[in-house]
Amino acid sequence: MSPKPYSVLLHRAVITTADAVRAYGGNRRLAVQMLDYLRRQGQLVQIRRGLYIPGPSTNPSWQNDWDPYLVASRLRPQAALSFHSAFVVHGVAQNPSEGTVHVAASSRFAPFSFESIEFRPFAMDPRALKRSSQPLARSGEVIRVTRPEWTIAMSARLPSHGGGFEEIVRSSAGFRRVDMAELLAAAEAQKTAGIYNRLGFIAWLNRRRWRVQPEELAPLRKRLSASPVYFGVGPSGGLYLREWNLFIPRSGKDLLEGEDGAP
Repeated sequence: MSPKPYSVLLHRAVITTADAVRAYGGNRRLAVQMLDYLRRQGQLVQIRRGLYIPGPSTNPSWQNDWDPYLVASRLRPQAALSFHSAFVVHGVAQNPSEGTVHVAASSRFAPFSFESIEFRPFAMDPRALKRSSQPLARSGEVIRVTRPEWTIAMSARLPSHGGGFEEIVRSSAGFRRVDMAELLAAAEAQKTAGIYNRLGFIAWLNRRRWRVQPEELAPLRKRLSASPVYFGVGPSGGLYLREWNLFIPRSGKDLLEGEDGAP
């Protein structure tokens, strides 16, 4: 007896309506009916409209096994994990636990939660999204994630999305190599005053680890904001770094005492 068309779907980590339509030879009506039947039978769990994962009848441990990053990658075509989620997927996050998964996409979706995980969109121009992201293998699937340079730059622009000052700085140090030309391009794309102060500091801190040459820091230095920039602190104060015209938390002094950051 030949297998049912839907059997192939149950072996996937994430199933979309489009997957089911393909399995049923383009018959959308039949595909939607079958997805609803599988959901009622407990073989699939619906995360949101058009998006499913294997359910308890297929995998009794589904609540522990489902992967929010695989789910996020199927929310929109060319969607890319970004900000702190990108640090996690790249394997460099100092704190890999997170309750919000950030998804960069060229078309927005309404934020939603599933199993205590919030999925939050970040709108990007299609060309910038394409340049900023790369494919990455995860659990037998291919997903997209922002490149190291863009992950750092985007997080430096919006520190709350990147996990905060210390998480961003320490996670950035987990990358073994960063392309300084691409980091500069990512900085320019942020169109935010002060981004060069923040990224210049991070690159300087990792200059030995990333093998940054002095001339590669020069473009960042030339674009420094003339007004003091705050990174992880408010105008009330912090540790001032004259070289980068930057205020950081006083706890950041520990970062400066590491091998790369030592004056």
